[in-house]
Order: sequence, then structure tokens, then C-alpha cells
Amino acid sequence: RGQAITYAGMTDRARLELQDPPDNWHAELYGGRLRIWTGSRQLAVVNKGVGDRGFRVCPDCGRSEPEYGPGFTQTKLTKAGIPVQHRHPLQQGAICTGIADGPFYLGHRFPTDALLIRLNVASPLRLGTATTPGLLSRAARMALSSLVEAIALAASRELQIDEGELSGWWAPVLGARTDEAQIYLYDLLPGGAGYARAVGQSLETVLEATETLLANCDCAQSCYKCIRHYGNNYIHASLDRHLALALLRHLREGTIPEVPVGDRTRALHGLDEFLMLRGIPAERNTTSAGVEIPLVLKPQGREVWVDVHHPLVDAAANPSSVSQAAKTSFKELVELDAFTLVHDLPTAVAQLRLPDGWIA
Repeated sequence: RGQAITYAGMTDRARLELQDPPDNWHAELYGGRLRIWTGSRQLAVVNKGVGDRGFRVCPDCGRSEPEYGPGFTQTKLTKAGIPVQHRHPLQQGAICTGIADGPFYLGHRFPTDALLIRLNVASPLRLGTATTPGLLSRAARMALSSLVEAIALAASRELQIDEGELSGWWAPVLGARTDEAQIYLYDLLPGGAGYARAVGQSLETVLEATETLLANCDCAQSCYKCIRHYGNNYIHASLDRHLALALLRHLREGTIPEVPVGDRTRALHGLDEFLMLRGIPAERNTTSAGVEIPLVLKPQGREVWVDVHHPLVDAAANPSSVSQAAKTSFKELVELDAFTLVHDLPTAVAQLRLPDGWIA
């Protein structure tokens, strides 16, 4: 009846429904590190309401509204949590006596064309955590999110597809080891328009354009010149072109990513300031046994060497020169990844096992 549009939460990005993996992958690329399949798949979108609290729904008239709470307090179906009579949403002037039920999440399923890409990284790279193989690490989740966005953008530009017609996301592989994950692209038009299939047919060209997109930018993490755009504004903080580029180059070329000296220095900056505030003696870039050590701590007579490795690399499976020198010199070694140092400093500090409350 010409009413204004009311926003009540947002649907999340469409996700692949749990389905059996394809019986036959259509192609393998780069020594088996990539397997691809294209075809029709079921996807689902879900709206969890304001604050993920869900919706109340009247089973008689169909009227629905977000669950009461911060961000939504003007409820019509309930008062103080008790269902009440309410206006019928379709019959003007009618009052419905139905009892609202819930809360529910509202979902929608639709078939569309999809491109499935199974990633299989080679040791020493690792996507999952050592203790829970099915759970991807934070750095791996950020790398996959960024890679999906980059592939979708590069495919849209390379194949002249409207950027609003193609999207994608990632998922862990059920029961997988720490070396597998899956990303997928899909047509936003229900039923499919053939875009995802076209990307699959030209995947090597698209991945070449993706690498160019990720490499030819000078931003620290992500920006509107590379992989940010209005459609992914709610995950801007989770986009990192460097992680995506490292993962893509490993998949295409088998390279093992390393942390450049400049990035290592920036990653250690927060830890440096913490140690200074605590008064813990620390030396930067010292040389011992012919090896440059990024950081050496000396709390209460201990000597702790700190090495920095790439967040997608399992340090135990890829011993660095610092690790080998510490072993031969019988020195205590703590290996920290650059992602944890930047994004989760308390966890990095905890790994140093510093004395509680100790100040020099």
C-alpha cells in the first residue's frame, strides 16, 4: 500500500548447502593443488534479524518482526515478551488474534550455477589448526575471504561480467585435514546465468588477472583500488591482499611464503612497545651463531630467542635458520606468526611465558 521500506537486519552471504562432494571433478590444475567443478548447486541465504536475535512470526496472518532488544524496541506482536493482538498485515483495519511464535531465522534456498574450487596446499603450508583440523585458522579464513573477493572482481573484469552478477565465499572441507579448503563462486541470478561456468572455463586466465590485481597495489592490507568495494564493506576488516596473494602463488607455483624484513619489523612493533612498558630487556636484530635473530629477550636471567614466520606456514614443518641455530646453541626459542603479532598481541605475549607481574 505504498508503505516505506523497513530494514530489519541483513541476509548473510549465500552459502552452499551441505551436499555430497562431486563424484568427478572436471579438471585438476597446478599439480593437483586445484580441482574445479561447475554445475547447478543449492545455495541458502539467512536473515538472523537485528543483533542475530531472530524474528517473531504470527502463524495466522504471517506478520513478522525482529525480536525485541537493542536496535529494535517498537514491537507489535509482543509486549513485555507476551504475545498480543495486532493489525493484520494484508487486511486493512482487521485485527489478528494469532499468537506470535519464535524467534526464528528466516532463510531462502535457491538453485544457481556454481563453480567449486577445492584447494589443497602442500606442506609446510597449513590452513587448519593442528589441534582441530576441520577448523581453519584466523589467517587462513582471512586469506580465503580475500582470495574469493579478488577472484570475483578479476573474473568480472576479465570476462566483462557485471560486478553485481557474481559472488562467492569459502567453506572448510568436512572431515578434511589441515591442508584443504573450498571456495566457490555462484551466479546471483536464481537458476543461474552461466557466469560461474564461464569463469571455470577460463580459470587460469582469471587467476592470472587475480594475481595481477593483488600484486599491483601499494596498500598495507586492502583498499578500494584492489579488493574493497561497496558490496563487501561489512568484511573490509577481514580483507588482506598479502595473505591472498601468498596463498594464490603457492597454489599456482608451489612457492612457500616468507615474511619480508620490513613486514617482520612492523609485526614486532606492538610487542616491542609492550616489552618496553614492562621493562623487559630486549635486543632487536642481533647476530648469534652467524644468524640474525629478530628479537632476543632476557627476563630474569633467561635468554629467549623470538622468530617470526608467515601465518600460513607451519613453523615445525619448515625450520628456519633461526630455529636451527637455537637448536644447536641450546637456546630457548619462541616462534610467532606475523598475523598473531599484529591482530592478537595478548596471545603472542602468552606464548613468551613471561613471569606474571614481573618488571625489571
